[in-house]
Amino acid sequence: MEKLKKRRMVVKTWVDQREILGHGSVGGFMSHCGWNSMVEAAWYGVRQLAWPLNGDQRLNAEVVEKSGLGV
Repeated sequence: MEKLKKRRMVVKTWVDQREILGHGSVGGFMSHCGWNSMVEAAWYGVRQLAWPLNGDQRLNAEVVEKSGLGV
């Protein structure tokens, strides 16, 4: 954490994902592909790197790729 402190930001509490995705400096979003996360990233035009874990997330990841929203 000390090494990252000067170059990156690490948040250990809850944050509003929409505020982060809507920030102009965000260039991409690594997502587990939950439906809400996918829709929020798409709404803000943030490209997604899909990393599905279980349930409907694999299908959602396919939607991300086929729609051109990410890989």
